Amino acid sequence: MSKFAFLTIFLCLHLLIFAETAKPETLRIAYPEFKPFFYRTGQGEMEGLFYEIISEALGRMHIETTWTAFPWSRCQALVQGGMQDAMITVPTRERSEYTLTHATPFYRKSMNVFTYQGHPRFQEILGIKKLQDIKEFGFSVITYTTNGWSRDNVASLGITVEESPTLRSVWLMLAHHRGDLVIEWPLGAWPEIQNAGLEKDILDTKIELTSMPFHLLVRKRCPLAVLVEQSFDGIIEQMRRDGTMRKILARYTDRNKPSN
Repeated sequence: MSKFAFLTIFLCLHLLIFAETAKPETLRIAYPEFKPFFYRTGQGEMEGLFYEIISEALGRMHIETTWTAFPWSRCQALVQGGMQDAMITVPTRERSEYTLTHATPFYRKSMNVFTYQGHPRFQEILGIKKLQDIKEFGFSVITYTTNGWSRDNVASLGITVEESPTLRSVWLMLAHHRGDLVIEWPLGAWPEIQNAGLEKDILDTKIELTSMPFHLLVRKRCPLAVLVEQSFDGIIEQMRRDGTMRKILARYTDRNKPSN
């Protein structure tokens, strides 16, 4: 091989490597349409509490994002199978087998006890102080089938759990007395309840049992997984200090307060 040919090949390889490294890193995020966390407006624009937090944090890390909506069960399967890179949810033992995440939740979602209006044991429900009380009082809980938090924290206690294929049908089941309780985040629950026309049928008892820790989970084989694991918490803390988190939270807190 001539010296000229060698130099030409070397230069081409160098340019290819430079072009590849110069490309912004992109994280493919799978999400379920779920107000106020992440959703598209009527004009097709992405909005949402988690969408804004994650996009801002990753932008500061020079990571671009693409957001694609799927049913929640498919989100998990696509990340596990490598067709998508990340999802926003609660870490569980099962999910830790194929994803990495940061140490500290970027958001804690308060979990309140909901029941249906006119429940005959309402005074007993008001006596619930912790998850174990639900089992001791003999109440059942309604949730959706892919709720890993409920499986690990509610069903694991021996509490009777009635499952629904979708979050919206959870509220329909509660309104039709197919179970006693739902444990959910009020700001996320009320838009779903209102969309189903069930505002007069569902009651938030204001009993806060616990909170759900939300993380960005990235599949282990994604080149960005370790970067997110090591650097994401620091970026979120930066956003807390400079007021960005407060501004984002205020927008969605004010927007999704229940009317009743």
